[in-house]
Amino acid sequence: MARIPDEIIDTIREQADIVDLVSDYVTLKKSGKNYQGLCPFHNEKTPSFSVAPDKQIYHCFGCGSGGNVFSFIVEHEKVTFVEAVQQLGEKYGIRVQYEAGSGSTEFFSSLYQAHHVAA
Repeated sequence: MARIPDEIIDTIREQADIVDLVSDYVTLKKSGKNYQGLCPFHNEKTPSFSVAPDKQIYHCFGCGSGGNVFSFIVEHEKVTFVEAVQQLGEKYGIRVQYEAGSGSTEFFSSLYQAHHVAA
């Protein structure tokens, strides 16, 4: 099973600016050293969504949602982590390559099948 090397994930995380990324979806206003706006994950009238550029994270004090650039894309776009990595790689011009995984394809296929049956 193919996987994305940690080095590529780290490179994307380092090059992606959380304020730049979130600003594509939310109107942010500077408030001290952080930025605030209306949370894109729930309806609200007063801003409870905060973005900390020095830590490269976001957090909503209303719904509790929080994380980094990857988790923002996963939650907002309703995609998998791998799809979020690919999307951010394209946005920042980083080629996402895969390497062979250590797991057996047969093993994971049986796990997916068991999960499907259980669902």
